Amino acid sequence: MKLIHTADWHIGQSFYNYDRCDEAAMMMRSIAAIAADERPDLLLISGDIFHTAMPSAAAQRTWAEGVLAIHEACPTMTTVVISGNHDSPSRLGAYSRLWHLAGVHIVTPAMAGKPIMVGDEETGAVVVPVPFVPSALAGEMISRAVSAAREISGRRPIILMAHQAVEGLSLDGHHHLPDVAMDYISIDSAVQDAVDYIALGHIHKPQEVLAGKARYSGSPLPVHFDEAYYSHGVDIVTIDRHGEPATVRQVPVPLAVPLLTVPEAPTSLDNAIAAMNNLPDTTCYVRLHIDGDNHPLPLDAKQQALNASQATIDPATDLPRKRFSDFKVVREAQAAQASGLREISVSDIETIDITEVMERYLSRTGAPALTADEHLIINNILSEQQ
Repeated sequence: MKLIHTADWHIGQSFYNYDRCDEAAMMMRSIAAIAADERPDLLLISGDIFHTAMPSAAAQRTWAEGVLAIHEACPTMTTVVISGNHDSPSRLGAYSRLWHLAGVHIVTPAMAGKPIMVGDEETGAVVVPVPFVPSALAGEMISRAVSAAREISGRRPIILMAHQAVEGLSLDGHHHLPDVAMDYISIDSAVQDAVDYIALGHIHKPQEVLAGKARYSGSPLPVHFDEAYYSHGVDIVTIDRHGEPATVRQVPVPLAVPLLTVPEAPTSLDNAIAAMNNLPDTTCYVRLHIDGDNHPLPLDAKQQALNASQATIDPATDLPRKRFSDFKVVREAQAAQASGLREISVSDIETIDITEVMERYLSRTGAPALTADEHLIINNILSEQQ
């Protein structure tokens, strides 16, 4: 059994007001070429097909045309898709019966729990698709679905799909995530023993968890500058038979428009703009690397950077080749201040003190911490409101 494992396509992302549908279409053409070359039995897409719950018509067209192209590249391949936390399950699953005609199974929470049989007992597999649900429900849903698969699997390998943050993962390369702890789930040992491979989505950096039994394929297209420092592609997974370990190799997916942070070391705004101007004359997204301690940004910093970017307009697209997007401002004081803040979970948000919210905001922006007098003023205002 050979399969392609991928996830987190985020089609329809608007990246600093730049539409990325063309990049997503190129990414899907690359996956179609991989499918044509590898001739897999399965394509597993483990959630976050779209970047938003209400994707544009262009995003939906990109998705539909891309999946059909992948199917045409390898018509014998079965595709299984689960919804992720960015997806609207009802929208993603609206045409699920129609998609069956192209060998595509789209599974949302309303359809979860039913195993999908692929091939015969000698060469096939049982896919257990578990779409994104709140973490409190995920463990039980996974256990029930895997139990159902064991009853019908015979000698077939069992492959679990899920879109969750699994305990033991690394968030390295995800520094842009909100200052809130992930809601992790644990996958119990009985499930791990029963399945042959767990195809995960949700985390964009490729990595193995659960002693290699589970893997995040990562996103084939980086969605943030902090994701530009590691490889992006799809996984080719081979499972010879039930009970034997899967072998995995990553196939890179070419990046149409790179995400660059320049220069390598933080510097002044003028030097950073000069570094952007010195980039090769190809299309790229640019984040300027600023030394906030020694070179604070002026009030018109963004306009200066945009003016430099606009000077690189490509007549063919009427868009800049060097697309200034953001600043990465480095401040030693910010890092020291942030290190003293506790980690919070999603459930903590309801009870977190307003003063701590302010402290976190100041830390993330590099501003000075609240003074004792400022704390007193805030407490007095809150007391008056009560």
